[in-house]
Amino acid sequence: IKNIIADIDSLVRDMSSAGTTDFLSEILISNIRQHMKVGKIQKHCVQKIKCLCENQKTIMAAFVGAGIPDDIVRIMRNHSDDSAVQEICCELIWTISAHDEYRLAWLRAGVCQEILDAIRNYIATEKIVKSAIGTMRMLSPQPEARQILHDLEASRTVREAMMAHRSCIPIQRDGCALLINCAVNYEKQVVSIVPKEELDTIVQAMAHHRQEPSILMEACFALKNYTFEEGNCRNLRKCSGAEELLRHAAGFVQTPGCADDAEEILEKLQWSKVMDESAEEEACRTLERLIDAQLNTPSAPQTAFDYMRNFEWSAAVTARSVQMFQKIAMSAEGGISSSFPRESYQQIFQRCEPFCENKNVCEAACSF
Repeated sequence: IKNIIADIDSLVRDMSSAGTTDFLSEILISNIRQHMKVGKIQKHCVQKIKCLCENQKTIMAAFVGAGIPDDIVRIMRNHSDDSAVQEICCELIWTISAHDEYRLAWLRAGVCQEILDAIRNYIATEKIVKSAIGTMRMLSPQPEARQILHDLEASRTVREAMMAHRSCIPIQRDGCALLINCAVNYEKQVVSIVPKEELDTIVQAMAHHRQEPSILMEACFALKNYTFEEGNCRNLRKCSGAEELLRHAAGFVQTPGCADDAEEILEKLQWSKVMDESAEEEACRTLERLIDAQLNTPSAPQTAFDYMRNFEWSAAVTARSVQMFQKIAMSAEGGISSSFPRESYQQIFQRCEPFCENKNVCEAACSF
């Protein structure tokens, strides 16, 4: 192995000194393919390719044209238990994919799966996670990347990585950017509704790095895009400390764009709250009128269920629906069991579970 590595170094050095780099891509890729099972040789060749691509941008096309994306996928798959190989492969992908004309080749080779596997397998190793998250951020703006990342549940892996490395600035910064790239279809101008946990991961990045402008900027930009979808506004309102952190970012970061983003988000959250409160009040009044009109009829429980489902985001409507269930049960001529089959109780309390910390929902559920 040492002799092979020495020969590779000698060839690269001689050809670089002579200015004849045309065949370097063939030589290095040939060595990779001849020694696929030898991790040290794989790592060494990938390191050489990375250095060449950093110093001679024109040689990138030769390596990509010779099939280096497919080779890197095989290397990462064959040496998934070698952290050094995983790290250098991520760094090479990052170096080449900084040039957007080469990103599609990486995506088509299937590199996203290998990068995500590297994060999952080495979630506690900051260097690997940092390289992998940065690399995924570089690839994620491509339209072709979005469906790939969705199918691979990339957002969940990124959240776990960010939670595992709260103090690492690059992971938090690049993670915020990567998460929003997974959620937004920029061509169709469509934003996906994401779990509250995803938004809270970004809020926590802000909370742990109040004095780091790069994280605050990326977080505000991401949250601004998330909040074009009303469901995300509701979830963001539930994230502890979000509004205070946005006000802090607006005043702390000197870049005008960040302040504008933060102020826009705060306005959306305020408007969302006003609209939701109005909708909740109207829904509660309408539900009471409907139940009064349908009392002692088979349709009454279904009406209450429908309101719980249609307003699953609302603690107020959930609490009022449970109160209506109690009213239906107490007025039933055949007793409570005639109004509610056994499975109905489970459905009711499952709907209440997301609001287990809401006083009104808990009181209504306990009373029921």
